[in-house]
Amino acid sequence: MKDANSIHTINMNQAAKNIGPIAHASNREIALTEKQKILFWKNIEKTDGCWLWRGHRNKLGYGRMQVGDWRNNAWIAYAHRVSYAVNIEQPFSLLVLHKCDNPSCVNPAHLFIGTQEANMHDMDSKNRRVHAHGEKGGAAKMTNEKVLEMRALHANGKTRAEIGRLFGLGFTATDKIIKRETWKHI
Repeated sequence: MKDANSIHTINMNQAAKNIGPIAHASNREIALTEKQKILFWKNIEKTDGCWLWRGHRNKLGYGRMQVGDWRNNAWIAYAHRVSYAVNIEQPFSLLVLHKCDNPSCVNPAHLFIGTQEANMHDMDSKNRRVHAHGEKGGAAKMTNEKVLEMRALHANGKTRAEIGRLFGLGFTATDKIIKRETWKHI
Protein backbone atom coordinates (compact mmCIF):
# COMPACT_ATOMS: atom_id res chain seq x y z
CA MET A 1 0.00 0.00 0.00
CA LYS A 2 1.12 3.51 -0.69
CA ASP A 3 1.54 6.11 2.00
CA ALA A 4 -1.59 8.29 2.23
CA ASN A 5 0.52 11.46 1.95
CA SER A 6 2.50 10.49 -1.16
CA ILE A 7 1.73 11.91 -4.60
CA HIS A 8 -0.81 9.76 -6.42
CA THR A 9 -0.59 10.20 -10.17
CA ILE A 10 -1.67 7.32 -12.34
CA ASN A 11 -1.21 7.56 -16.10
CA MET A 12 -3.95 5.34 -17.52
CA ASN A 13 -3.45 6.56 -21.09
CA GLN A 14 -0.07 4.83 -21.28
CA ALA A 15 -1.53 1.63 -19.85
CA ALA A 16 -4.41 1.68 -22.35
CA LYS A 17 -1.90 1.33 -25.20
CA ASN A 18 -0.78 -1.98 -23.69
CA ILE A 19 -4.14 -3.36 -22.50
CA GLY A 20 -6.72 -1.60 -24.65
CA PRO A 21 -9.88 0.21 -23.56
CA ILE A 22 -12.46 -1.70 -21.52
CA ALA A 23 -16.12 -0.66 -21.20
CA HIS A 24 -16.79 1.65 -18.24
CA ALA A 25 -13.12 1.86 -17.34
CA SER A 26 -11.38 5.19 -17.45
CA ASN A 27 -8.26 5.75 -19.49
CA ARG A 28 -7.73 9.14 -17.90
CA GLU A 29 -5.00 10.09 -15.49
CA ILE A 30 -6.02 10.06 -11.83
CA ALA A 31 -4.13 12.90 -10.16
CA LEU A 32 -5.23 14.24 -6.79
CA THR A 33 -4.41 17.73 -5.61
CA GLU A 34 -3.39 18.10 -1.96
CA LYS A 35 -6.87 19.37 -1.14
CA GLN A 36 -8.45 16.37 -2.90
CA LYS A 37 -6.22 13.95 -0.96
CA ILE A 38 -7.45 15.48 2.30
CA LEU A 39 -11.05 15.41 1.07
CA PHE A 40 -10.68 11.80 -0.06
CA TRP A 41 -9.63 10.58 3.39
CA LYS A 42 -12.14 12.88 5.12
CA ASN A 43 -15.03 11.29 3.18
CA ILE A 44 -14.27 7.75 4.35
CA GLU A 45 -15.95 6.14 7.34
CA LYS A 46 -13.84 3.13 8.28
CA THR A 47 -15.71 0.20 9.80
CA ASP A 48 -14.47 -3.28 10.70
CA GLY A 49 -15.29 -4.33 7.14
CA CYS A 50 -16.19 -1.82 4.47
CA TRP A 51 -14.81 1.70 4.29
CA LEU A 52 -17.92 3.67 3.44
CA TRP A 53 -17.72 6.66 1.09
CA ARG A 54 -19.60 9.54 2.71
CA GLY A 55 -19.06 12.06 -0.08
CA HIS A 56 -21.23 12.43 -3.16
CA ARG A 57 -22.76 9.19 -4.49
CA ASN A 58 -24.69 8.52 -7.67
CA LYS A 59 -28.19 6.98 -7.67
CA LEU A 60 -26.69 3.47 -7.56
CA GLY A 61 -24.65 4.31 -4.44
CA TYR A 62 -21.21 4.57 -6.07
CA GLY A 63 -19.02 7.30 -4.60
CA ARG A 64 -17.89 10.06 -6.94
CA MET A 65 -15.26 12.75 -6.54
CA GLN A 66 -13.45 15.34 -8.58
CA VAL A 67 -9.87 14.51 -9.50
CA GLY A 68 -7.26 16.73 -11.05
CA ASP A 69 -6.77 20.46 -10.99
CA TRP A 70 -10.01 22.27 -11.89
CA ARG A 71 -8.03 24.64 -14.10
CA ASN A 72 -6.60 21.76 -16.14
CA ASN A 73 -9.32 19.30 -17.13
CA ALA A 74 -10.60 18.16 -13.76
CA TRP A 75 -13.10 15.34 -14.03
CA ILE A 76 -15.32 13.15 -11.87
CA ALA A 77 -14.06 9.67 -11.00
CA TYR A 78 -15.55 6.82 -9.01
CA ALA A 79 -14.28 6.89 -5.43
CA HIS A 80 -13.47 3.16 -5.45
CA ARG A 81 -11.22 3.68 -8.53
CA VAL A 82 -9.48 6.54 -6.74
CA SER A 83 -9.06 4.37 -3.64
CA TYR A 84 -7.52 1.58 -5.69
CA ALA A 85 -5.09 4.00 -7.35
CA VAL A 86 -4.19 5.67 -4.05
CA ASN A 87 -3.80 2.51 -1.97
CA ILE A 88 -2.72 -0.30 -4.27
CA GLU A 89 -1.62 0.43 -7.82
CA GLN A 90 -2.76 1.90 -11.06
CA PRO A 91 -5.92 0.23 -12.39
CA PHE A 92 -4.91 1.10 -15.97
CA SER A 93 -7.95 0.79 -18.22
CA LEU A 94 -9.46 -2.10 -16.27
CA LEU A 95 -12.52 -1.93 -14.08
CA VAL A 96 -12.20 -1.79 -10.31
CA LEU A 97 -14.63 -4.35 -8.89
CA HIS A 98 -16.02 -4.94 -5.39
CA LYS A 99 -15.60 -8.25 -3.55
CA CYS A 100 -18.12 -7.04 -0.96
CA ASP A 101 -20.75 -5.89 -3.48
CA ASN A 102 -21.18 -2.64 -1.56
CA PRO A 103 -21.08 0.22 -4.12
CA SER A 104 -20.08 2.82 -1.52
CA CYS A 105 -17.15 0.74 -0.22
CA VAL A 106 -13.65 2.09 -0.91
CA ASN A 107 -11.71 -0.38 1.28
CA PRO A 108 -8.77 -1.45 -0.91
CA ALA A 109 -8.93 -4.94 0.63
CA HIS A 110 -12.43 -5.26 -0.88
CA LEU A 111 -11.40 -4.11 -4.37
CA PHE A 112 -9.86 -5.94 -7.32
CA ILE A 113 -9.30 -5.16 -10.98
CA GLY A 114 -10.92 -7.01 -13.84
CA THR A 115 -12.47 -6.79 -17.27
CA GLN A 116 -16.12 -6.14 -18.13
CA GLU A 117 -16.43 -9.89 -18.80
CA ALA A 118 -15.11 -10.66 -15.30
CA ASN A 119 -17.57 -8.13 -13.85
CA MET A 120 -20.51 -9.81 -15.59
CA HIS A 121 -19.31 -13.26 -14.46
CA ASP A 122 -19.01 -11.96 -10.88
CA MET A 123 -22.55 -10.53 -11.04
CA ASP A 124 -23.96 -13.78 -12.44
CA SER A 125 -22.18 -15.95 -9.86
CA LYS A 126 -23.79 -13.87 -7.11
CA ASN A 127 -27.22 -13.59 -8.81
CA ARG A 128 -26.97 -9.79 -8.90
CA ARG A 129 -27.63 -9.18 -12.59
CA VAL A 130 -31.14 -7.88 -13.17
CA HIS A 131 -32.83 -9.17 -16.30
CA ALA A 132 -35.66 -6.73 -16.86
CA HIS A 133 -38.48 -8.37 -18.80
CA GLY A 134 -41.78 -6.94 -19.94
CA GLU A 135 -43.11 -3.90 -18.14
CA LYS A 136 -40.04 -3.85 -15.85
CA GLY A 137 -37.90 -2.98 -18.87
CA GLY A 138 -37.03 0.70 -18.98
CA ALA A 139 -38.37 1.27 -22.51
CA ALA A 140 -41.56 -0.82 -22.19
CA LYS A 141 -44.64 0.71 -23.80
CA MET A 142 -46.90 -2.16 -22.81
CA THR A 143 -48.05 -3.73 -19.57
CA ASN A 144 -48.69 -7.39 -18.86
CA GLU A 145 -52.42 -6.63 -18.80
CA LYS A 146 -52.36 -4.95 -22.23
CA VAL A 147 -50.37 -7.83 -23.75
CA LEU A 148 -52.94 -10.35 -22.49
CA GLU A 149 -55.72 -8.15 -23.87
CA MET A 150 -53.97 -7.99 -27.28
CA ARG A 151 -53.70 -11.77 -27.44
CA ALA A 152 -57.34 -12.20 -26.41
CA LEU A 153 -58.47 -9.76 -29.11
CA HIS A 154 -56.48 -11.70 -31.71
CA ALA A 155 -57.94 -15.01 -30.53
CA ASN A 156 -61.41 -13.45 -30.98
CA GLY A 157 -60.74 -12.51 -34.60
CA LYS A 158 -59.23 -8.99 -34.57
CA THR A 159 -56.45 -8.49 -37.09
CA ARG A 160 -52.91 -7.57 -36.10
CA ALA A 161 -53.28 -4.21 -37.86
CA GLU A 162 -56.47 -3.40 -35.90
CA ILE A 163 -54.86 -4.42 -32.62
CA GLY A 164 -51.75 -2.40 -33.38
CA ARG A 165 -53.84 0.72 -34.02
CA LEU A 166 -55.77 0.20 -30.76
CA PHE A 167 -52.55 0.03 -28.73
CA GLY A 168 -50.44 2.51 -30.72
CA LEU A 169 -48.00 -0.11 -31.99
CA GLY A 170 -46.69 -0.94 -35.44
CA PHE A 171 -47.52 -4.17 -37.22
CA THR A 172 -44.18 -5.86 -36.46
CA ALA A 173 -44.29 -5.11 -32.71
CA THR A 174 -47.90 -6.30 -32.55
CA ASP A 175 -47.11 -9.45 -34.53
CA LYS A 176 -44.16 -10.36 -32.27
CA ILE A 177 -46.25 -9.92 -29.12
CA ILE A 178 -49.08 -12.09 -30.48
CA LYS A 179 -46.67 -14.81 -31.65
CA ARG A 180 -44.87 -14.66 -28.26
CA GLU A 181 -41.56 -13.71 -29.84
CA THR A 182 -41.56 -10.84 -27.37
CA TRP A 183 -43.30 -10.80 -24.00
CA LYS A 184 -42.67 -14.56 -23.81
CA HIS A 185 -42.87 -14.58 -20.03
CA ILE A 186 -46.67 -14.06 -20.02
